[in-house]
This record gives sequence, structure tokens and C-alpha cells, in this order.
Amino acid sequence: MPEYLYQIKGKEHPDVGLNWAWPPVFTGKVEAPDKKAAKALVDEEYGKTFPLRVLAKDLDSNEFLLSLKEIKENDHYTRRLFEVRTCKHCQRPYKIIEKYTFNSPGGGPDFCSRECSREHEAMFYVAPIGASPPVIYCITNKATGLCYIGKTRQVFTLRWYQHFFHPSDTKFHRAIRGTPVVDWCFEILEVVHVPAEVRELGMVEVDRLICGREMAWIKEKDAIRNGYNTQGLVDDGQQDLVPAGAVTHGP
Repeated sequence: MPEYLYQIKGKEHPDVGLNWAWPPVFTGKVEAPDKKAAKALVDEEYGKTFPLRVLAKDLDSNEFLLSLKEIKENDHYTRRLFEVRTCKHCQRPYKIIEKYTFNSPGGGPDFCSRECSREHEAMFYVAPIGASPPVIYCITNKATGLCYIGKTRQVFTLRWYQHFFHPSDTKFHRAIRGTPVVDWCFEILEVVHVPAEVRELGMVEVDRLICGREMAWIKEKDAIRNGYNTQGLVDDGQQDLVPAGAVTHGP
């Protein structure tokens, strides 16, 4: 059955004019045998009859405008908007189409929200020489002994704060939600030294080195099967996790 992309547009702020605003108020898709049936489904879903066309003389009397477009089989761009993706920072599932609304969470195509995008950028920020070095840290539940391993280029106390006061919907953040901070122990496992020759290769190699050290500690602590991490290498048969050129102070 054909699928239709719909956009319910609202008006610009009166100070701007009476044009239809972008992004729309609501965006989604429906399955229907034809455009008329698709419109009926949208009207039913929102409990309102939306016009498909509004003349200039009728702008004052119409609050919304409905736009409908059939999604063709070869319209890969539109279809990708509805694919379930995983946030690169918090691993929450999301769809890019969620960003095509008036109250968009932002974050671009790789993150579920602008908050995750900013936190991720901060984690991988290459600090100037003399600033805080990248560290691998561990946050442990005192009662259960279960831990979470993370990495940061921020001042590590800031990352500690962010976990408790800007949580997402990860396995770890669900565990700390509603618990007092004194139930948890924060410690630095390793200060990651980035050799000059690695820095010269650029951000990709620097990130690879830091991620390699994080993965090594996740494996050492078994923090996926017996902790709060949700991704990483845990099989004993995996290749060496430490990139060439790394100078380490941990496992």
C-alpha cells in the first residue's frame, strides 16, 4: 500500500508575517490507498480537518496547512528519515524525522538530541597542551560492586557531575536515576598519554587511542556482562585493544 509523508504547517510569528513556518508543527507518515484516504487518516489522528490549500485571502481564518506527498519506492532520502537509528552518545533509538518538527530535539543526523551532540563533542574535544588530559574513569555502585567505565577530555569532575544531573536513558543512567550521589564511587583509572606522533596523525587516531584504552578497561572490569556499559569488546579472542604508539598506565 502507498505511504504518504505528511507535514502539518503552522504560521510564522505575527511579527514575521503570515507565511507558513518551517519546521512544521507535526511530521509523519501514513499508509493509504490514495491521497484522499491519507488525508482522512491524518484528520482522524489529530481530530481536526486540515486544508490542503489556503488562498492568500483566507490566511487569517486558517491556522494550519496540510502537505501530503506520496513516498515513492525509489525515494531513499525520505525513507531514511523514518529508519530507526542509534544515538552515537547515549545509544537511545531515534528517527531523523523527529527533527522535522517545531519542537525538534536537534542533534543533527547522528545524535538523538542537541544535548547528546554537545556532550559527545566535549568528550572528544582535543584540549590544548597543558590543559586537562584525557582520562578513563570508573563509577562504581558501592552496594553491588557493578561499575561503569567512561572516557572524557573534560575536567573529570565535570563529567562526574554530568552523569548525575544531565542523565539520558542509558542502562547506567537508569541505574543512577533517583539514587543519592553518595551511593557511588568515582575514580580515575588511567590518564591517557597521547604521543606527539599520534596527535600529528589527527583526531581519528587520537580518538582511536582513547577508545582503545576505554575498551581495554571495559574488558578488564567485565563492565558489560557485570556492569553498566552497553557496548565494547568483551570476547577474549579479540585483537589487541591498544592502538600502536599508545603509552599506558593501566591494564
